[in-house]
Amino acid sequence: MRQLHTTLLVIFTAFISTASVAQMTVSNAIGSSVFFKGAYDEPNLSQGFTYAPRLNFYFFGSEHTLSVGTVATVVPWFASYSGVGSNKPLLAFDLPLTIDANFGHYSDDDAESGFGGFIGIGGGYNNIWDYDYDTYRQLPGNGGIVFNGGIRFDSYVIGSYTLRGSYMLSLGRASNVIGLNILVNIGDF
Repeated sequence: MRQLHTTLLVIFTAFISTASVAQMTVSNAIGSSVFFKGAYDEPNLSQGFTYAPRLNFYFFGSEHTLSVGTVATVVPWFASYSGVGSNKPLLAFDLPLTIDANFGHYSDDDAESGFGGFIGIGGGYNNIWDYDYDTYRQLPGNGGIVFNGGIRFDSYVIGSYTLRGSYMLSLGRASNVIGLNILVNIGDF
C-alpha cells in the first residue's frame, strides 16, 4: 500500500511539473439564456439575462486551462400562485458552479486561436418554478449536478462568442433543467 501511495505521489508531482502554473486570470462574458424545465407534457420555457465570470487557475501550455466559474442567470417573469387570482412579479435564478477544462479561443486572455471550447461538471441551484402534478402545487427551487459544455469562436467582424449547453440533474422532486446560452466574451482577443 505504501508503494502505491509513493507511485501516485511521483505521478502527481510529474503531472504538476509539466503544467504551467502561472498567475491566475479572470474571464467574463454576458448574454442571454433559455431554460427548459418541467414535465414533458407541460414544459416550462424561461429566458433570462446572464453574467458568466470564471477564474482560470491552472494552465496546460498556451491554450489549455482549468477554471472554476458560474453562468449566473436572472429570469424576470410573472407567475400565478395557486389560489391567487393576480400575477405577481418574480425574479428566478439559475446558479451553477462548475470546474471546466478549456481549450483554444478564450481559454485564457492570451489564447490566439479563433475557435475553442470547454467541458465541465459541478453543482447548481435553480429556482425557476416547476409544477408538481401529483399535489397541484408549485415547487420551490432545487439543486443538482450540472454538466456543461460549449464552443467559443471569434467572428472576426462583430466580436467573440460562447455557445453553451447545460443539463442539471435534479437531486429533489423538481424537474431536471436544460439550459442554452449565447454569451458575448468580454476582453481583448
